[in-house]
Amino acid sequence: MIDNVPTPVAILSGGLSDSSDSNNHIGKALYIVRLFPNKPEDLLVKTFYFENEITGAPEVYPNTFNSTAQHIYVGDRNGALYRLQVKGGDVSKWGSQNVKDSKIISGLNYELPVFSPEFIQNMGNKAYEQI
Repeated sequence: MIDNVPTPVAILSGGLSDSSDSNNHIGKALYIVRLFPNKPEDLLVKTFYFENEITGAPEVYPNTFNSTAQHIYVGDRNGALYRLQVKGGDVSKWGSQNVKDSKIISGLNYELPVFSPEFIQNMGNKAYEQI
């Protein structure tokens, strides 16, 4: 749903970058685009930025025909898992589970993971919450 209207979209994800430049965002973004925009400037719906390259294929939940997407799950090259909330028609509220779950660097809002390998290393033998 975009602006509370059912809208067919495609999700395009990053890939690997051949640059070590920290200002290079190639591969570090996920794009949601309209499949049938009325005009070219309506094509791009939302861009999500990440600190590392997105190498995992995005998975939509629920992924049944004719259902409204609620979450997008995707992984990065370091093994982190991201859960992006895309339910509701207000695109400005889409992103990490909480709007607070992001980091702003050089004016870009970076999504934060719900799980990363560092979490396991720092936990030792403690139990962890299932997502």
